[in-house]
Amino acid sequence: MARLASIIALIVGITVLAAVLIERSNAVVYEDRIVLALLNTIFLSGISFVIAFLSAEGYLRGGAVRMLLLGSAVLSFGVSSLIAGWIIFVKGPNAVVTMHNTGVFVASLLYLGSVNVGNNLASNNVRRTRLLIAYAGIVILEGLLTYATLTGMLPVFFIQGVGPTLVRQIILGAGTVLFAASAIAYGKLYKVSRSSVLYWYSVGLFLITLGLVAIFFQANVGSILGWVGRFSQYLGSLYLLASVVVAKQLLEKK
Repeated sequence: MARLASIIALIVGITVLAAVLIERSNAVVYEDRIVLALLNTIFLSGISFVIAFLSAEGYLRGGAVRMLLLGSAVLSFGVSSLIAGWIIFVKGPNAVVTMHNTGVFVASLLYLGSVNVGNNLASNNVRRTRLLIAYAGIVILEGLLTYATLTGMLPVFFIQGVGPTLVRQIILGAGTVLFAASAIAYGKLYKVSRSSVLYWYSVGLFLITLGLVAIFFQANVGSILGWVGRFSQYLGSLYLLASVVVAKQLLEKK
């Protein structure tokens, strides 16, 4: 199973590279707003919310701060992706890019922060309070970003037919680099521990990173390259879900 997962990730990487080359000669947009909204809701948001719930359970049970940070990261990714999928009906492509990319940046910081943290021996009540503050903080932050996007308080991230602005490239570029760093860090942890949980998580982060690389180079929201990037993120989310499910099964056996 692990070998097959690695082969799939390699194929996705090659596909992203091919799509980057195609983007240079094909600017056709294949956007379907309903399809985008539904796919984001199911594969990015729905899966992220399940992972956030399972991560919260793991944190409350074992006190692993890593689980709290991972849950917060995936919650940021899920909430921003949910809003990005539906806000296109109200504000268009720029709002989609703004919400998704800012959510990615927040998530990338939390993912990287989760790499080298251990357990916390705090009481159950303290854990619940910290979990509530962390998750509520993410939801409030995403709400503020949504308000800022809808009211035009944030700078323009993307101009359809022209491409990304410098602000957008800095935000998404930084988030992509941090996602890649997290994928590498978890990959190194896997090499030491040979934990199947870490394997699935590192490959999942790698696939999401590939998806971010793809949309970094897109000139139009809804282009072939953009859709390749989206599907890479969808697949990466499934890998992250697999890692959390495996972790839950291992905990239940103890």
